[in-house]
Amino acid sequence: KGGKLRGYGFHRQWPMFGYIADFYCAELRLIVEVDGGIHNTPERQAHDAKRTDVLNGEGSNVVRFTNEQVLEHMVSVIGHLEDLVQRIEDDQGDRSREAWKGQR
Repeated sequence: KGGKLRGYGFHRQWPMFGYIADFYCAELRLIVEVDGGIHNTPERQAHDAKRTDVLNGEGSNVVRFTNEQVLEHMVSVIGHLEDLVQRIEDDQGDRSREAWKGQR
């Protein structure tokens, strides 16, 4: 809702380390990629794997979904993202801006 997930904001088409992330949340260091049909070719899959390795190596968490998953199974996609955010929070604490407002 409003570009937020559990209080975390996401940027669209965010440049990172020579790539453009579809969606990026700085607080979580979470990158969400939404892949269309072009990503099904062996060449593109190899490129995507390298890109994911580079971004993960820089400390980001990369998660990929297909266009079909997003368009036809949005509830499941959101559930998966909420689970992932929970795991990141469990590891690192609540990093949302709302959590930090009271600590300033």
